[in-house]
Amino acid sequence: MIRPVLHNLRRVARHLVERERPVILMFHRVARIPHDPWQLAVWPERFAEQIEALVQLRRIVPLSWLAAELARGRVPKKVAVVTFDDGYADVLTHARPVLERYACPATVFLVTGVIGDSCAFWWDELSRIVFETPVLPPELEIEIAGRLRRWQIDDRLTGFANDGLGDGLAFTREQLHYELWRLLRPLEPGPRWELLMRLCLWAGIAIDANSVHRPLASEEVRRLAAPGFIDIGAHTITHPVLSMLDETKQRCEIEGSRIACEDLIGEPIHTFAYPFGDFDAASAAYARDAGFACACTTQGGRVSRQSDPMRLPRFGIGNWAGDDLARRLTAGP
Repeated sequence: MIRPVLHNLRRVARHLVERERPVILMFHRVARIPHDPWQLAVWPERFAEQIEALVQLRRIVPLSWLAAELARGRVPKKVAVVTFDDGYADVLTHARPVLERYACPATVFLVTGVIGDSCAFWWDELSRIVFETPVLPPELEIEIAGRLRRWQIDDRLTGFANDGLGDGLAFTREQLHYELWRLLRPLEPGPRWELLMRLCLWAGIAIDANSVHRPLASEEVRRLAAPGFIDIGAHTITHPVLSMLDETKQRCEIEGSRIACEDLIGEPIHTFAYPFGDFDAASAAYARDAGFACACTTQGGRVSRQSDPMRLPRFGIGNWAGDDLARRLTAGP
């Protein structure tokens, strides 16, 4: 009987240790939006609940502070880090007041090539075209990356209601959206926006020139940034799929975004996040070579002594109530 009891005690002890390890939370935006296929948005009132619950459970620290502790071989207990990817304007208007109210530090990772654009990020514009157009034409024929693609759209179907994954078969809006996103994602920004404009013409709508999905402007970045409270991190220049780029382009995206962020705020930049969570061993090496103290992934998990500073795990946060977030954070690994 002694061995099973000891085994259970060790398991409980490991569970408690795991629960107290640092966690890095990944947000994207704080807003109510009509369609959110990637679940990137947290409603402002839910975000306030989440931060209130978070500060009661853990000590909130800057990402750069956690990276420095890990570099010294220390793994602080019961701390949390708040991060935002991409640099949406609503982080300033909706998230910052809540963070300020609870004295909660955060890091905002910027896609520097779109700073100041009035249009949406390309994935939001695609979602608007597909989901917000009242009546889509019943067929789409468009050339993407040198191949002619054809889809039939059936608005009587919803979700992923069929297995029509070949050209010419009936697709739901959800399936069409995913297929277009998958095909547009690896493209260069110029050809991708040309295709988005062609999709707007097909749908009979115009590009949204003053989008609620827009990124921050330069002046807004400077208003947002406050070292020790809200830090700025780099998130590449164009938000590419890094692992699909050659060495020269990867280095340009990673190092160029650091330089652009430093020019924006006049302070050194120490942190980085991989777009789409996509990276390979070369990406991590280039991030280290660029002088970043740490780089964040989208892989779930808690930070441990074994965590590679260039591959830090994060928890993606959904549009949950505060007590739901608390339950998830106190649950076992």
